[in-house]
Amino acid sequence: MKIGKYMALDVAAYCIDYCNKMQYPLNCVKLGKKLYYAEAKSLCDNERGLFVDEIIHNISGPSIHAIDHVYGIYGFEQITQFMDTGVQISEEDKMLLKQVCDAYAYTEDFELINKTHREDPWKNSGMDEIISDDAIFEYYSENYAEILNEASSKKNEAV
Repeated sequence: MKIGKYMALDVAAYCIDYCNKMQYPLNCVKLGKKLYYAEAKSLCDNERGLFVDEIIHNISGPSIHAIDHVYGIYGFEQITQFMDTGVQISEEDKMLLKQVCDAYAYTEDFELINKTHREDPWKNSGMDEIISDDAIFEYYSENYAEILNEASSKKNEAV
C-alpha cells in the first residue's frame, strides 16, 4: 500500500483554491500533472509521498483516478469549484504545492503531457499500470531539476 499524508482530493482542493486565487489557468489535465510533480517533489524532499492515491499510467500521462473521476467533467475548461474535504494541509506541504503550482502556472496542457511522456516513470510503465513511488523517486532524485525547472522558464516569459 502506498504511504502518504493526505488523499489526492485533499491536496487537489488546496491546489485549485490556490490557483484560482492566483488566477492561474487550471483544468483537470493540469491539476493531475501538478499533483504528480508535487508527489515527486515530496518524495525527493521529504522521503515520503504527499498522498495515498496511486498514480496510474494513462494515455495523457500520469493520472489519479479520484481526480479524474471528480474533476474530469471540466475537461480542458477552468476548474472553478472544488470539493472542500475539510482536511488541513500543513504549512510545509502548502509551500511545496505553491512551488509546483507557480512553476507550471503558464505551461500549456500538451506541454505537460509531452513532458511526462519523455520521463522514465511514464515511459517505463504500461497503460493502466501503477507508476510506483519507487520509480518516481529513482528518476527524479537523479533528475531533480526536471520537477520544476523546465516549466519555471515559461512562467518568467509570461510575466
